[in-house]
Amino acid sequence: MNRSIIVLVIFFLYELIALKLNLYSISLHLLSFLSLKSDTSSQTHQYSEIIRSIIQNNPLYNSQILNHIQSVEIIGVSDVISYSNEYFYISTLKDLKPLDIVLNEHNFLGIVEKVTPRISRVRYLNSNSFQIPAKVIYTNHEIFGFIKTSSKIYFYPFNNTSNIEIYSHVVTMGYFHIPPGIPIGEIYNNNEVKIFKDIKKTNQVIVIRRKR
Repeated sequence: MNRSIIVLVIFFLYELIALKLNLYSISLHLLSFLSLKSDTSSQTHQYSEIIRSIIQNNPLYNSQILNHIQSVEIIGVSDVISYSNEYFYISTLKDLKPLDIVLNEHNFLGIVEKVTPRISRVRYLNSNSFQIPAKVIYTNHEIFGFIKTSSKIYFYPFNNTSNIEIYSHVVTMGYFHIPPGIPIGEIYNNNEVKIFKDIKKTNQVIVIRRKR
């Protein structure tokens, strides 16, 4: 076999293993150079509604002091470089940290897990065993519980007798580093949660951090 073909085969095998095991990937590194840095000031307007929703779900929220109470800090807007079933990768923003929250203009997407100078890895909402506190909101009622992913995303109420209406909205309940009120998706049959926009249809994301 030609030596160059052997080298290419080894390279592709390594890349497949690297993406599966989240090792250093030459392809992802090269893609990060091609990815354009985003200008936060010109693009955050796309996310104004979701940020407003998060702020309004702050327990201290009052419309008269909206400008003085900011429950979240916007780290910036980043490009999506690559994605898999378990993780996706974004261009590293200045001051990005593990546990920062990543969302698109419609819903929660994941939590930053590993930060490197050019590429950062985000644990995806659709990844197996992903679990965070959440609540269902409908007709001025709230049902508290958590979402957990096991091939599909499901909402599990703390009170198992709770009757959840289909198409009710699911949002983050707020816990530790996760701000409350981030939209996640809608309830479907058997308490399955369908997110509004997944990573496959997302080119850019906004990264936020809960203020403490």
